[in-house]
Amino acid sequence: MKKIENDSKGNPRVSFTGKLLSVSANVLTNINGTPYRVANIEFADNDAVIQKSSGLMYEKNYAHGVIVGKEYLCTATLTSQGAIVVVSHLEAGADRPSADMFFSDEEIQLVSVNVAADGKGETVKEKGTLVS
Repeated sequence: MKKIENDSKGNPRVSFTGKLLSVSANVLTNINGTPYRVANIEFADNDAVIQKSSGLMYEKNYAHGVIVGKEYLCTATLTSQGAIVVVSHLEAGADRPSADMFFSDEEIQLVSVNVAADGKGETVKEKGTLVS
C-alpha cells in the first residue's frame, strides 16, 4: 500500500492493488447522483494478510470494461464511516518507467547536477530512476 495525497476533505488515502472477484449487475447511485456498482476485491493488507472486501466501482470505470480475476488499482479513504474502497478500471502491475526510457544519460546527469547545486526539482535516486 502506498500513501497518496489526502482527499479534498483532508481524509487520508492509500492506493493498492486489488484482485477483482466480482462486480454487481445492479447500478446504484450515491448521494451526489453518481452511478456505481458494488465490487468485491481481494488484496494484501498492511500486514501482508490476504483480505476480501467490498468497494465501489464508478459506472464510468466499469464502462471501460473490467475482467474478474485481474488486478486493478484501488484507493482506500479513511472517513468517519471507516474505510471506503474505490476500484478503478486501470490495471495494476505496471512499473514506474525509468528515466533512461525517455532521456539520454547526459540529460539524466544534468538533472542530478542541478539538484545537487540548488536542492530543487527532481532527484536521481539511482541511474535512470527519477524520484520526486
